[in-house]
Amino acid sequence: MIKGYFADRGVVVDEASYALSEMLQWIWRSQIRRGDPITAFVLSARMRMLLRWWLDPSKDIVVVTPEYSLAA
Repeated sequence: MIKGYFADRGVVVDEASYALSEMLQWIWRSQIRRGDPITAFVLSARMRMLLRWWLDPSKDIVVVTPEYSLAA
C-alpha cells in the first residue's frame, strides 16, 4: 500500500530499509524507550538478518531472499 503510493509518484522504495525502519520503531515503542530491558523474538529470518546487519553493519550479511541483499 505504501509502496504503491510512492510508486505512483515516481519514488523508489527500498523495501529492506523500510521494513527495518518499521521493526526498529516497533522495538523502540516497547518498554525499551523507558530504559527497561526487553526480549525480542524475531521470527522472520529476513527480519532477523536485517536487524543483525543494523546492529553490526561491518559484517558481510546477505539476506537470502532474491529481492533483498544487504552485502556490507
